[in-house]
Amino acid sequence: MIRHEERLLLLLVTLVVLFFLALDLHYAGSLVLPLDDSYIYAQYARSIAAGHAFRFTPQADATVGVTGLLYPLLLAAIYKLGLSGDALPAAMFILNALLLAVSTLLVYRITSYGGRREIALLAAVLFALSGPLAWGFLSGMELGLFCTLWLAVTWALLLDSPLLLAVWASALAWVRPEGWLWCWVLAVGAPWFAGRSSRVAASWAGRWLPVAAGALPVVFNLLLAGSLSPASARLKSPFYLPELHLPTILQHAVGFLATVGKRLLTGVGGPDVSGPLNRPDAWMHAAPLTLLFIVVAVGLAGRRRAEAADRDGSFVFVGGAVLWATWLGVDLLWVAFTTGASTHHFRHLLPAWPAVVLLTADGAAAMSTALASTAERARGLRRAFGGYLVIFAVLSVLSFGLLFGQEAHGFSRHYLRTARWINRNLPADARIASLDAGFLGYYSGREFFDLFGLTTPSMLDVTVFYADDEGTKCELMESMAPELRPTHFVLHEERFDHADWNPYLALAKRAAGGQVQIAHESQVLLDVPLVGRNLQVWEADWTIAGSGDRPGDPLAAGRVIDRVDIGDPVSESAHRVEIVASEPGFFGRNRYHRFPGPDGRDIADGGRAVAGRLTLRLGPLTPGRDVELRLRTLPTDYDTPLAVSVDSQALGAWRLPPAAPGWRETAILIPGSAIRRPLVTFDLEGVAMVYHVWALRTAPSAGPEESGDGALPADSLGRGKAADESP
Repeated sequence: MIRHEERLLLLLVTLVVLFFLALDLHYAGSLVLPLDDSYIYAQYARSIAAGHAFRFTPQADATVGVTGLLYPLLLAAIYKLGLSGDALPAAMFILNALLLAVSTLLVYRITSYGGRREIALLAAVLFALSGPLAWGFLSGMELGLFCTLWLAVTWALLLDSPLLLAVWASALAWVRPEGWLWCWVLAVGAPWFAGRSSRVAASWAGRWLPVAAGALPVVFNLLLAGSLSPASARLKSPFYLPELHLPTILQHAVGFLATVGKRLLTGVGGPDVSGPLNRPDAWMHAAPLTLLFIVVAVGLAGRRRAEAADRDGSFVFVGGAVLWATWLGVDLLWVAFTTGASTHHFRHLLPAWPAVVLLTADGAAAMSTALASTAERARGLRRAFGGYLVIFAVLSVLSFGLLFGQEAHGFSRHYLRTARWINRNLPADARIASLDAGFLGYYSGREFFDLFGLTTPSMLDVTVFYADDEGTKCELMESMAPELRPTHFVLHEERFDHADWNPYLALAKRAAGGQVQIAHESQVLLDVPLVGRNLQVWEADWTIAGSGDRPGDPLAAGRVIDRVDIGDPVSESAHRVEIVASEPGFFGRNRYHRFPGPDGRDIADGGRAVAGRLTLRLGPLTPGRDVELRLRTLPTDYDTPLAVSVDSQALGAWRLPPAAPGWRETAILIPGSAIRRPLVTFDLEGVAMVYHVWALRTAPSAGPEESGDGALPADSLGRGKAADESP
C-alpha cells in the first residue's frame, strides 16, 4: 500500500520530470534525448526487433556496441509494439521517468527500514531532486534500469529474501558489467551484509545464481565478437593502451579518484571537472560537505556493527551504510580503472550515485545524533542539515534541467537535422561514416560506418582509450573493397575531445581549386556542451587511396625493393614494426595527411609519431650492396636527429632537414658493408612523425651527395645530413 509520504514523493518526481520535459521541448522544439549514446540503444533495439541481432545496420557485422544486453532487449520488445521513429525515444523517456519514480519509492522504503521515516523522507527527497540522477535517468540510457535494480537488490537483502535477491541481482548483471561485479561481492559478502544467520547467507542458490547468470553476457560477447567485454570497454579503459604500463594506469586512476574526492564530493568546483563536455560546477552534483556526511555515516555504521557483534557474537544487519559504502567504493574503483572519465557530467559514476544520496542522508542523521545532547536538539539538527541539503538539491535539479534542454537543442540542431537531411538527400546506397553513431544511425536510414568502432568491428581494434587513430583507420579504409568504404563523412569542423581540426578532411572530395566541397552543415545557436562545432557532411574522395604507396620522386618508384606503410596494421605486421617510447606510457599521435608531392600530385598517407625507437624489417636486400633508405615524414617542432642502426650495428645519426609544411622525403645511404643478409632489421631512434619507409636500389651514377637517381637535386628531396655536419 502506498503511504501518504510516498504519494508526495511521486508528486515531486512528476514535477521534476515535467520540468525536464518542458525545457527539452522549449529548447529542441520536440522531445530529443540529450545523449547520442541513447540513440545507439534505440538503433540496436530496432535491429533486434527486425531480426538483425546486434547488427547496428542490416549489412554491418555483429558486435555488442552497447554496455549490456538487458536494456536493448527491453527496448526491442517496446519497438515490437509499434513504437518506432520518434515514438521509441519518447517511450524511453517515459520508461525512465517511471523507473525514477520506482527508485524514489525504493529509496524511501529502504531507508525507512526500522522506523526511520524522517530520515527516509529526506533521502527520498534528495534522490528525487538529484540533478545528475534525473539527467541520467531521463537521458534514455540504461542508468535508470541499473539504479532501480540495484535498489531492488538492496531491498531484497533487507527483506532477507533469497528468491528476490536471485531474480533482481541476475537482472542487474545483464544491464552493466559492474552489475556482475556487484553480484560477486554479494555472493561472497552476504553473511557480512545480512548476518550469518540470515536466509540470504544460508541460500547458496540465492547468492550464486546471479553470478552464473552474469556469466552469460560474457559468453555471448565471446561467441559474437570474440571478446570477453562489450566494444565500449576497449574505447574507454587504459588497460587497452598499446603498452600496458601500470604506472600510467595507476596515475590515471588515482587522478580520477582525487578529482572525485577533492571536487565532486566536496561541492567545490575546479578546472579538473570542467571542459567542453563537462560544464557543471561540482556543487551541482553534491552539496558542499557531502563527503563529510558520507565519512560520518560509514564510521558510525561500522561502530554500530561492532556493538551488535559484541552483544550476540555475530554480525547482524543493523543498517545499509556499510552496504552502500561498499558499493560506492567498488564502483569508484571500477570507473577509475575502466574509464576514469569525467565527461558528460561524470555519467560513468552515476550508477553509484544512489549510494551517495543514501549515505548523505544517513550521515546527516548520524551527525545530528552525535552532536546533540538531547533528542530534541538532535531533531533540530537533522532538520537544519536536511534543509541545507535540500536547498542544494533544488539548485542541482534546476541546473541539470537547464542543461538537459540546452543539450537537447544542441543534438537536435547538429545530429537530428543532419540525419534527416541525409535521409532526404543522399542516395539509398550511401554509407555514412562518423565518430558518433546514435542519431545518424537511427534517423538517416543509411548504412553506418562507425569510425570509433563501437558498432563497426573493423575500426575497433585501432581505437583504444579514447584515441581516434585516424591515420590507421584511413589506411584500413583505403585497403577495403570499394563497396565497403564509406561514401560520405559526417564530422565536426572542430572536435573538442581529440583535435582542434578535422583529421579526416584528407579524404574529402575537392573542387578544382582544392577547396573541400561541403554538402551540408549544421550549427548550434547556443554555447552548449557538445563534442564539436559545425557538423559537416562531405563526399569521400577515394581516388586518393594508395597515393602514398610510392615515393614522391616519380623516378624513384622504379627502384623500390620493399616498403613499410607506417600506420597500416597489415604492412606493420608483415615488417615486424615496433615502436618503443623513450618514456614508458607515452601514447604517440597517429595522423593522416594530404599534401602535394614533388611532382604536384596530391599524396595522402597515414603515419605515427615516434618518440623513442622505430624498429622494422625490410627485404629481400642484396648482401654487400648499398641501399637507399627513404623516409616520408612531416616537419614538427620536436624533431631530433635520427640514429640509424642495421641489425644492431650503429651507422650514425642523421638530421632531418628543415622544410615548409608538407611532405618531406629524406634519403639515407646505407653502405653495402652493413647489409649482411636478405632480411635486415633497421632501428631508427629519435623524435619524428613517420609515414612511410622505403628500401631503394641505388642508381649507378649515385655519389655521396647525389639524390640517388640524378633526376632531382638532393635538397629538393629533403636529403638527410649526418648529425655532425653543418645544416
